[in-house]
Amino acid sequence: MVSLIAAAFPSEGLVERRTGDADAGIPIELAASGELHFALSGIGYEAENSNRYVKTGFDDPKPTIDLLIPTFTGKFGSQRRGDRVFNTMPGLAVALGPGIDITVYATLRDGRELVVPASVPGIEGAIIMKAYAWRDRRTQTNKDVIDLSNLLHVLEQHGPDVLGGWRLGTPGQSGSRGDTAKLLRQLADMLDAGRFMNARIHPRKVFLLIRKHIAK
Repeated sequence: MVSLIAAAFPSEGLVERRTGDADAGIPIELAASGELHFALSGIGYEAENSNRYVKTGFDDPKPTIDLLIPTFTGKFGSQRRGDRVFNTMPGLAVALGPGIDITVYATLRDGRELVVPASVPGIEGAIIMKAYAWRDRRTQTNKDVIDLSNLLHVLEQHGPDVLGGWRLGTPGQSGSRGDTAKLLRQLADMLDAGRFMNARIHPRKVFLLIRKHIAK
């Protein structure tokens, strides 16, 4: 998600960060119907557990898709929908709203070229989900801080109109937007205190971007 947004909207200050997994956020209704399970099974994916699908016939790392559904509790967890159990992702309800359509041009290692239409969350939904991810594992890794830095640089350079809109700058937000505003203000304080000097980002610039774009 972040890599596609950063590639489609190049901005100064971006830090390259590779990732090896693919998470797919889906509506609760689709999860409960079981339709996606049969669709993935039909193209060579096997259910490793209720919401993880691994494609057969490949060496490691095998193509893997984790299916996520929204939760309104503000916490990560799991829920049974239909015959399967899905991981829940706070903030995903916003991210499943109007997003950004991107055409991906990819050159594979064997020289083949692919053209793939992709739909990613708008900048607000992406930042909301990344803020929750940072809260959940802030002591383990800096990768979510790098992703948030990249997304904030995209927002600063390109503006919200082409990125799906922006409400996090309006005071008094509740729900996942309110949580995100609080979390990013906490992150700003930590950046200001020098907690992320080794994250390959520019801490002072990210601190200023949060102060500029995120309401109290």
